[in-house]
Amino acid sequence: MLKQYCISKDIESIKEYYYSAVHFAKTCLTESQFLKREETDLDNTWYNENIKDLTLIAFGTDESIIEFKPVTKRQEETVSSGRKELKHDYHETLKIIKGK
Repeated sequence: MLKQYCISKDIESIKEYYYSAVHFAKTCLTESQFLKREETDLDNTWYNENIKDLTLIAFGTDESIIEFKPVTKRQEETVSSGRKELKHDYHETLKIIKGK
């Protein structure tokens, strides 16, 4: 949803997608507390990093008390590159919305 700025220059459309992403992230964070999931080190890392991504989208912060402890090299590369791209898209979208 935060990629809308890549395909549209319509500010209202970008705002709509941004606010939809924020709402969806908040919903996912609320529902995550009720999830039953496998609790392996690998699964916990994916889960915790997804929570961090949702927190960035929902509240605009990427600060976390949860340390990133990747289990595999692939996991480290995937999370790191995905987080970098997410932050870029998030900040680009905010610049457009705020008119900067």
